[in-house]
Amino acid sequence: CDSINQYHQRKKGKEKKGIEKISIWRNKIPKSIPLVAIGGIKLENAHEIYKYGADSISIIHDFMSSPCPEERIKDWLKLDE
Repeated sequence: CDSINQYHQRKKGKEKKGIEKISIWRNKIPKSIPLVAIGGIKLENAHEIYKYGADSISIIHDFMSSPCPEERIKDWLKLDE
C-alpha cells in the first residue's frame, strides 16, 4: 500500500473540480469526443456523474480502498443493469 499512500501525498493540495464542472466541460468538448471523469469517484455518485454528462468513469481508489475489492468491482459492474 505504500504506492497508494505516496499517490495521495502527491495529490494533496490539488483543487477538487466538482461534479458540476462535468457539464461545463461537456458543453465545451464536441460530442464526438468522449468525456471521461476521473478522480475521487465513488459508486455512490456514479449516476450523478453520468447525469452531468460524462460518457464514462475511470476508477481505482474506490475499489482499492474497499475491504473487499473484488466485491466492490462486482458492484461497479452492476451499475449498468
